[in-house]
Parts: sequence; structure tokens; C-alpha cells
Amino acid sequence: MKSLHDQSYGFYRRQILLTTKDRPADRKDDRYLGDKLIRETEGIVLWCLEGLHRLVRNGFEFSISDRARKNLEDLMENENNIISFLNSAGYVRREEGTYASSRRLYAAYRKWCEDNLERPRAENTFKKYLNENAETLGLTYDKNLPGRNGKTVRGFRGIHVEVRTE
Repeated sequence: MKSLHDQSYGFYRRQILLTTKDRPADRKDDRYLGDKLIRETEGIVLWCLEGLHRLVRNGFEFSISDRARKNLEDLMENENNIISFLNSAGYVRREEGTYASSRRLYAAYRKWCEDNLERPRAENTFKKYLNENAETLGLTYDKNLPGRNGKTVRGFRGIHVEVRTE
């Protein structure tokens, strides 16, 4: 499952990814399963209605298992290598009292992509992701970070670049 344009958490929070057990090697498929299910239609409908009543009692919120939550986190990380970069060791460190310019963060991200044979996203996409998820990531966007030669630069507080980018 992949969104063509929406890389926000909004796309993913609408998904519940369920996993099934692997098919046992010695299992024989039941060629008449459809007929058996048709004979059980009434019971299946009652089972569905019971689930609907439970959903109504829960305010139309599904109960999400730890496994389903982990499935979603894995999908998000597989679809968005910026998350993998931010969770990696040796490239950046999220820590209070630190900061990094957007340019240095993107350079570190490109280095991570190169080291991990990943295709980097565009600079604007990278910065937009950090801006939109800053609070969740524990970052603060700042337009006036100290730069070189007394200049100010844009970037994020709460993160430090550890890898050499120059």
C-alpha cells in the first residue's frame, strides 16, 4: 500500500494493517469452503453485527493491537526513508539544547542515503517533512539559528548533525 502524493501521517493513520499466520506446509485447501461459508451466512452476519455493536460502543474507534501498530510503523519507515534516517545512529542525534541548519541536515540525509543505497527525496520534501512533524520529532523550526560569519540560517532546534558533511 503506497500513497502517490500524500506522505503525511494522515494517510497512514487511516490504515489498519493486519497480518495473518503463515500457511502450514501440510495444509490442504478446502475446495468446498465457499459452499460451507454460504451455509453459515446467518452466523457470519450475526458475528458482523456483534462487531458493529462493539465498534459503536467504542465511539467508532477500532482497537489496534501492538502488532498492527508495529506493522504501520514498519510500513511508514519503508515508504519514507527520512524516518529511517532520523532513527539511524551516527548521522544525527536528537538532543535538547542542540541545533542544526536545514542545509547540514539535508547533507547528512544525503550521506545516509548514499551509504544505504537509498534515493534521497528532494530538499523541499525533506524540509517540509521535518516542519510538518517537528512537534512529534521533538524539534522546533527556527529562522534565526547562528550560522557562520555572524549570519543567521534556518534550521531546527533539538537535533545535531554527527556525520561530517563537508
